Amino acid sequence: MGITGLILVQTPLAFPGRLINWQDAAITLVSIALLTSIYLPAFYKFRGKWLQVINIVLFMTVFFAPSTIIRYLHEHRQEQGVQWLLQAITGSPDLAAGLGIAAVVGLMLISLLISVNIYQKQDF
Repeated sequence: MGITGLILVQTPLAFPGRLINWQDAAITLVSIALLTSIYLPAFYKFRGKWLQVINIVLFMTVFFAPSTIIRYLHEHRQEQGVQWLLQAITGSPDLAAGLGIAAVVGLMLISLLISVNIYQKQDF
């Protein structure tokens, strides 16, 4: 990802879009960690046909959740809770990012405990 961005910056080609920056890479890694913390306990618990359903649900979540959340925020931007959330994010983006990362790390620890518990109960 970084090498591709470096090549695009150094070449004289006209590139109309913005390049990937470190925030995009961080958001990608946090999103992968979040989805992995949901997927792994389900993988150890269900395996087989139900895992295919979980794969489809997570795939749909990755593609449709961001646009749905943005649409909801635009449609309900006059509500007090949405205004508070937007002010908190724009007022201190570093704090919001830190809280988001801390929440994902907490979810990963819970996922680890659940996965280990499920794995230990399995018969081999």
